[in-house]
Formats: sequence, C-alpha cells, structure tokens
Amino acid sequence: ELRRSHGDPRGEAVSLTMGLAHADEVVRVAAAEFLAEVVDDGGIATLVTKLSDDHLRPAAALALNKIFDEWANANKYDDEANKMDEDLAGLKTTPKVEAILNKNKARVIEVRAKASDIRHNIPASLDTPKIQDALTTVLNDEKHPAAQIEAAKALESVGRLSGALEDALI
Repeated sequence: ELRRSHGDPRGEAVSLTMGLAHADEVVRVAAAEFLAEVVDDGGIATLVTKLSDDHLRPAAALALNKIFDEWANANKYDDEANKMDEDLAGLKTTPKVEAILNKNKARVIEVRAKASDIRHNIPASLDTPKIQDALTTVLNDEKHPAAQIEAAKALESVGRLSGALEDALI
C-alpha cells in the first residue's frame, strides 16, 4: 500500500505478485485484475516465464488470462474504430454532410480513447519481441509440459506468430 501512495506503478505490480501467490482465490483474482491495469509488455513477458515455476504457474496463468481479456476487450473497440474510419474514408465530403462526418470522426477518436483506457499499459499488439521471446523459452522447456500448455493457450491471444516462436510451437 505504501508503494501505491507514491504513485509508482511498478511498485504496485511488484506487491501484486505476492497477491497472486496468496492462498485465497479472491485475493489472487483481485491481484490479477489489478495487475492487468498496470502491466506492460515486460511484465507480461515476466509472467510468461513464471509459467515454468510449478508454484506460480496457476497464478501466472490467471494473471495472463485477465491481461489477455483486457487486451481482447480493447481490441474490439480498436476494430470498431478502424471500421468506422474505413466507412468514413469512402464518403464524399459535401457541405451538407460535413457536420455529420465531423461528428463521426469525433466518435472514432472517442472509441480509440476507450480502447486505450481499457488497455492501460498493455501493448496494442501482443506480438512484441519480449513476449514472443518469453513464450518461446517456455515452449522449448520440455521439463515443464504444464507450462508449455499454458504458453500455447497464451498464443491464442498473441495472434501473429513468426520466427523462433513459430518454430517452438511446431
């Protein structure tokens, strides 16, 4: 709580990892939900590496699920804004429709802002090198098959695969 009062989001994330390991499921879920509000791609990569730790795997998987849920929810708004942009780009501007077009363009900005608010620090694309490298490491670790399964589940959210990550999954 002390770290939170100083406004250090990294401090909040560090204290939340203890909540993820708590025996009480309600505490774990609350910690995972709050972590989704402060985590960045480096934090996501760290959580992915925790999938290889037998004691932290359930907590890391729970946190990743919450993070990926937030990411997917934000992407719905991004998709809506992109579709609106496409629709508006094809319209011919005339003095009669200019006010309507401007109103809709303002709506696109609002929808993109909503996506950003939901996403917080989570990158717009989960195929960042940090996350892909962490998933590749876990997928290549044959000593932890349960971690490999959780990493493979995480790939569903990551989307586009390339290079070493694609090879590791295959």
